[in-house]
Amino acid sequence: MVIWYVQENLYTCDIVKRWIIKIKKFFNIIDIKKVDEKTICELPFLPDRKIKRINNVAKKLNKILYKNDVQNIVLSEELYKHEELKNILYSNNINILNGRKLFNYLAYEVLQYILDKQDKDIRETEVSILVNDNNETNLRNISLIAKDAKRINIITNNINKFKVIEKNLLNESGIMIRITNNCKQALVNSRIILNMDFPEELLNKYNIFRKAIIINLNNEIKILPKKFQGINIKGIKCHIPEQYKMDMFENEVVYESLIIKLKDFSSIRNQITKDNVRIESLIGNNGKISNEEFSKIHLTKNV
Repeated sequence: MVIWYVQENLYTCDIVKRWIIKIKKFFNIIDIKKVDEKTICELPFLPDRKIKRINNVAKKLNKILYKNDVQNIVLSEELYKHEELKNILYSNNINILNGRKLFNYLAYEVLQYILDKQDKDIRETEVSILVNDNNETNLRNISLIAKDAKRINIITNNINKFKVIEKNLLNESGIMIRITNNCKQALVNSRIILNMDFPEELLNKYNIFRKAIIINLNNEIKILPKKFQGINIKGIKCHIPEQYKMDMFENEVVYESLIIKLKDFSSIRNQITKDNVRIESLIGNNGKISNEEFSKIHLTKNV
C-alpha cells in the first residue's frame, strides 16, 4: 500500500526562501520530497484560503497522485480543516486517513480505559455492540471483548451474518452471546454501547438510555435527543513512540498509516502491543473527556 503525506509550505524567516514560496504559490507549484522513506507533498496555498486557489492546487495534486498510482494520503492537521480540499480529493477516489482504523484496532483498550475510570471490572460488565458488517476487524473485536466481558449483546439488522461467530464462541470457548435485531428495546437499557458501524441517522431513530456511554468507532456521531446526558465518544488520543511522530501531522493518523500496511488484525494488534501504544484520553462532543465527566456516569442498573 502506497501512502503519501501532504502538508502546507513550512513558514520560514529566510527572506530568499520566503520569496521562493511566494513564487510557488503564484504558479501553484507542488513540491515532492522524500524524508525518512516517506513521500511528502508540500502545497503552496496556505495560509491563503481562497476557494479558487484551493481548487487549482487540489486538481493539480490529484493529477500527481493519479500519475504515481497513489490512492491513500495523510493530510497535515491544518490541511485536514479544508473541506473544499478534502471534497475534491474524495471526488477523485482518494482515501484520506483519519485515525479511525487505529480507533477500531484499539476498541478493547478504549473499553478498558472507560472501565478503569469507572473502577469496574470487564468481567462484571455487559456490553452492547451495534454492528451490521461482519468484516474481520468487527468479528475479531467482538471475540476479543466477548472472552472477557460478562455478557455481549450483538444488535444488528443482519442476524444471519453473526450466527457463525455465535456458534464458534460457544463451541470453542463456551461463551454465549445474545444477537437481536430489536434495536429499540436493546438500546433503551444499554449502559455501554460500542457502535461499530451504525450511521448517525439510524442511531438517532432509537431511544438510547439517557446516561449511556457510546463509543463510535467509525464516525463522529451527534446524539440528538435533548434528554441524553451520557458520554458520546468520538475519538482518541494515544501515546505514540517518538520515532513515529511527524511535525504538522496528527500522531494517531501517522501511526495508523504505518500499521495498516501489515497483513491482518493479529499482526496489527501485535505491533500495537510491541510499540506500547496506549490510550491517553478520549474525545467527546466538547473535546477531551475529563475524569469528572466519567464520575457522573454510573454503569449500574438502578441509575
